[in-house]
Amino acid sequence: MTRSATLNWVEMTAEVMAGCREQCLAAGMDDHVLKPVTMQFLFEVLGKWVPAKRAAHELAETNTD
Repeated sequence: MTRSATLNWVEMTAEVMAGCREQCLAAGMDDHVLKPVTMQFLFEVLGKWVPAKRAAHELAETNTD
């Protein structure tokens, strides 16, 4: 498997102050998730940054309990 030349950075924080998301993005992060977070929303955000084929494969691996 080849790796991407870039690493995406998604910040998860409980910070609720106005402008926190903008500060994270201005600091170079690719996205921001505010806690508490649902699994559905987390997958939606991560889906923006993880290639779909790889994400589907990894999700299938985690569901083989």
